[in-house]
Amino acid sequence: EVLLQEIHHRVKYNLQVMSSLMNMQSRQLRDPSALSALAECNTRIQAIALIHEKLYQSKDYARVPFAEYAKSLARTVLDATDVSPASIALKLDVGAIALPVDRAIACGLILNELMTNALKHAFPGDRQGTIHVELREGGGEAVLTVADDGIGVPPGFDPKTSSSLGMQLVTTLVEQLEGHLDLTGEHGTVVRVAFPMEIAA
Repeated sequence: EVLLQEIHHRVKYNLQVMSSLMNMQSRQLRDPSALSALAECNTRIQAIALIHEKLYQSKDYARVPFAEYAKSLARTVLDATDVSPASIALKLDVGAIALPVDRAIACGLILNELMTNALKHAFPGDRQGTIHVELREGGGEAVLTVADDGIGVPPGFDPKTSSSLGMQLVTTLVEQLEGHLDLTGEHGTVVRVAFPMEIAA
């Protein structure tokens, strides 16, 4: 247990070093697209680091208490995008679910991408709105839903053929989880990802 705790602590520390190096690099850049790309990579690194932080703090070093993790990650994403809490409300409805480490990392990265996409695209200008994150368990599956009441997605939008790196990452991670993704975008955007709680034998 002590060795596992130390490993998670060191992995988290190394990821924080990488995050700091990215911050240093970003201060040398002036190109907005390069700065945006580095910032998005940084939030992905922080999403993984948070997993190891929660494991380090937990008594179970194989499973991540996802409700607590989702709250911490949501705050991290909001801070990274400099969104005012007065303009975008965040509602979290996450059950007491513990996921195996590899499932939690993939699910955490999916949540990071979906929240980042909503904050970047759903509320242009000074538009106000709400992002709702829900995670439920049922029938051996976990179902993650990220919904917003923003402008929605263009007609015919398909995440599997999207040129967005974030959506490409989401679809790849869903495949790794052996899950499936549904997206609707008529009144805001609702993305629902369902995947088995445990790895298939």
